[in-house]
Amino acid sequence: MVQATLPWMAWNFIFLLVLFQTASANAAPKTVYIASTSKHHDVLLEKSLISAINYINNNSSILPGTDIKFISNTTKSIKENLLDYVKLLSQLDVIAVIVNSRPESTLDILGSMLHIPMITKHEVHGHFPGNGTQAPNSDCLGPSSHDVRLAMVDILKKNDWTDILVIYDVQWRSQANAFISVLPPNTKYSKLTLEIDEEKALCDDTKRQLNSLHNAPVQAIALFCDSDLVASVMDQVHCVCSFRIEKPHTWLMADMVPSLPLAVQSSQIMLAFMPDVMDNQYTRYLTDDLRVDVTSIYNSSLFAFDATLVTAHALESLINKRLWVGDDNTPSKTGLTISANGPQLHQQIKELTINSTTGIISFGNDGTRRQMRLEVLNLQENRFINVGTWDSMNKLKLTKKIVQNRPTSELIPLDKLNRRLKVVVVVDPPFVMRNNEGKLEGYSIDLIDLIAKKLNFRYDIYLAPDGLYGGRADGGRYNGIVGQLTQGLADLSTSPLTINSERLQIVEFSKPFMQFTMSLITKKLDFDNQDLMAFMMPYSSTVWFLTLACLVVVTGLMYVVNYISPYGYRHSKSAKNGEAFNLFNSLWFCLASMLQQGADNTPRSLSGRVLAGCFWFFILIWISTYTANLAAFFTVRNARKPVSTLEEVVDGDHHFYIIRDTAIHQFFRVASYQTYRKLYERVNAQNTFVNSTSAGYGVARKKKNAVFMAEKPSTEYVIMQEPCDLTAASGLLGASSYGIAMPKHYPYARNISVAVLTLHETGVLDSLWRKWWDYRSQCPKEQSRSGTGKQIELSSMIGVYVVLATGGISSIVLVVGEIYWSKHGRYFKALFRNEFGSFGVAKANTHHAATNSVPVLRVQSVKTTDL
Repeated sequence: MVQATLPWMAWNFIFLLVLFQTASANAAPKTVYIASTSKHHDVLLEKSLISAINYINNNSSILPGTDIKFISNTTKSIKENLLDYVKLLSQLDVIAVIVNSRPESTLDILGSMLHIPMITKHEVHGHFPGNGTQAPNSDCLGPSSHDVRLAMVDILKKNDWTDILVIYDVQWRSQANAFISVLPPNTKYSKLTLEIDEEKALCDDTKRQLNSLHNAPVQAIALFCDSDLVASVMDQVHCVCSFRIEKPHTWLMADMVPSLPLAVQSSQIMLAFMPDVMDNQYTRYLTDDLRVDVTSIYNSSLFAFDATLVTAHALESLINKRLWVGDDNTPSKTGLTISANGPQLHQQIKELTINSTTGIISFGNDGTRRQMRLEVLNLQENRFINVGTWDSMNKLKLTKKIVQNRPTSELIPLDKLNRRLKVVVVVDPPFVMRNNEGKLEGYSIDLIDLIAKKLNFRYDIYLAPDGLYGGRADGGRYNGIVGQLTQGLADLSTSPLTINSERLQIVEFSKPFMQFTMSLITKKLDFDNQDLMAFMMPYSSTVWFLTLACLVVVTGLMYVVNYISPYGYRHSKSAKNGEAFNLFNSLWFCLASMLQQGADNTPRSLSGRVLAGCFWFFILIWISTYTANLAAFFTVRNARKPVSTLEEVVDGDHHFYIIRDTAIHQFFRVASYQTYRKLYERVNAQNTFVNSTSAGYGVARKKKNAVFMAEKPSTEYVIMQEPCDLTAASGLLGASSYGIAMPKHYPYARNISVAVLTLHETGVLDSLWRKWWDYRSQCPKEQSRSGTGKQIELSSMIGVYVVLATGGISSIVLVVGEIYWSKHGRYFKALFRNEFGSFGVAKANTHHAATNSVPVLRVQSVKTTDL
């Protein structure tokens, strides 16, 4: 029985022993180590690592049974002492190496030899082809290069920068090429490789190439190099202590900023990125422990804290899954101890999703960080300021304006400038034109010459290649003069560029040197052909027709009144007078009265005289109005224009022309007023764009019903030049101004403005106007007319027709009364004599007795026919 029991007890003992050994092997380690390495000894990095380790060791919720210790790298160069450093790490339970500097091949070898996870701030490229973007055993805690290049491209698109220069270090070649591959199709780019010696200093040839870029015609420079080289590169292009005129380049920094302060040339525009710092328990603990403000904390400090958090959480996950191997001293053939937990710990790091000082941390299969939010920083006063954010979901959001590092305070005087300013213009008489010798002359040429003499600088003038003033082309870039300025090919332009809101966003303008309105240019009306009916212009056809009708009606009334009136000429005893107002003579009377020649006879009866009087009043008003309006028509005839308003252009059958890619083109394109919208739609539909003012004037001369809109200064000059066949309707739209255009942030903009104001105040600009406009006129000046030749309508003459109608009606009433009186007048006369005759005689006798000289009044009957 005992012999049978012993084997059973032995097997139980063996099983418990194996179980105890297995539990011991998977138990949490008492102490682990984290190592760090950096290009230079970084005290702040070490302090941040120690702060993170203390946070974890003092936090019972993270690795409660394990202490983390820190191993500082005291070796000056890992590359030169790689074996010693590897031996040091292999002797301890080092669970991760935190790499603050850009990883090198030696660090890749270190991780591969010991199988220790490496947490880097930069991606590792090029040393292990075929294994993805990241080297084996490494995870990048910084922003992925994919996110950074997308953020840089979004900034280029936001600001319409299409001409860029890519400067890159050889270690950043893959990132630079990847950036170029995602540029918009319309972007022009060039590349420059940085040559750096073993001491990480720029080679002489690279310095010379960079030095030649201080006025390079590019809109932005993408800089792919380590952050500690940025200041050195920019110093070669734009020296901080330089006294020459500096072009304000815009720099896009691909590497994360190490800290917010950075000293570079004051005129430059610098943009960079860094992880978005979160306001949480980790950030507050770190800033309190380091005794720094969150706005002053270094990027390396955030990286060190987050890397330690990632390592601790990955180790805790490994232990909780009972995957930790307690005895991981596995000697290799080289005698080094290879970590048995390294590969498993690296896998746990990839599977993590934790919160940190820079937001949520999660990794992709390639070991790069995913969905990271970046702060967009702008260098101002040698310190980076947050101006926006970027993330893969919401893309770019700018909250502040991007500005230069510092406002330019002290500049070299223009008279000591070691180069000649470039002035770009376009041919547009009388501002710029060629004389008989082929040289440029005009108002703009004289203006720049006067400014140059006043400010003592030298300059060269050239014509814009495309001959345009400048607008946004199909690809988003600006052409013409504006394009030359935005690309840095010219310093200024004295051509008449209109100041508007769109141009002010991309170029600078001086104080205005001229104000103007718009004009409509058309061909003058042809008055050489004789108009046989010109005498009828004062009255409308309705008035003429009604006047003729009145003549016929009055003729008929005059005949009828004379015919039926008992006191007319028809009842005269004389046969000769009986036909005085027959139908033909009545017509002759009316015609003679209308032409103010006087008639042979005048009406004899009261009714006829009332009719004639009203007709004469009508004639007086009609002739006076006709004479005055006829004089007005012939006076203002030559001043009449085919069109005077834009409404007439819209309502009429006109072809409307404007110059392409100019301020007026932009005005009509964005206008909301119905008339302006209709005009722009007509221009688009008929494609009536021209490329220059000369082309517009040519169209106005040759095409029927062509209307060309241009600025008044130009039109005033052209219409006063032979062949004097154009006319202008001015005062259209609101007043605008011309200014001298310069590149954005041009340091001498104020000097130019002061010079323009001085020329204006001293009357020099007025003298220039007289020189190029008044004194060069070849046509007689159009006289301004205060009156207009407008046809008289019926509504204006209705009163005189009413008077005439009243006279006609009155004559009819009176002739009826005359007939009645002729028949019954004797009865009324007898009645009057019986009633008042004795009174009249008595009164006459009394009066005769008193005076003895006044005869007695006698009333006698008179036959009506003898009157």
